[in-house]
Amino acid sequence: WNARQAAAIQAVDDFDAASAKVAADPSAFTRSEMTKLFEQSVGGDVLQRNVESFMSMRDKGYREVGTRTAVFTQATREVNDGQGVEVHVTRCWDQRELTVVNADGATVGQAKGDEGYAYPDYNLRQYTVLRTAGESTFRVFGVQTINGSCP
Repeated sequence: WNARQAAAIQAVDDFDAASAKVAADPSAFTRSEMTKLFEQSVGGDVLQRNVESFMSMRDKGYREVGTRTAVFTQATREVNDGQGVEVHVTRCWDQRELTVVNADGATVGQAKGDEGYAYPDYNLRQYTVLRTAGESTFRVFGVQTINGSCP
């Protein structure tokens, strides 16, 4: 990878590290603290959606236990459309050791309304990572699960 691709991948790594930190104990963070932590590596709508998601976990007394492991990471060549440098990072996550539990430690994700907390064994995600014009760092501005082989 070139320096810009590596910096974009680092933004994804930083986003994942922040997510893992908050997810391990959402109740330990206020909305403001979550926002401050995520805004270092995330921007745009992704920032708000991420904070809202973790606030919902916090309100339900949920937390993640275990780990997710990157199986592979790919980065596109950077594109500059005049608004900044954009790189798409695709990562396959092995989530077999990651679950969401309630305050009693019981696994959640099977009840109606909680289906989003039943994680698949593998998750192929694409991150839109952007260094906007006038900024020196890359941040994640888009995240989506995509179709494809993982692993």
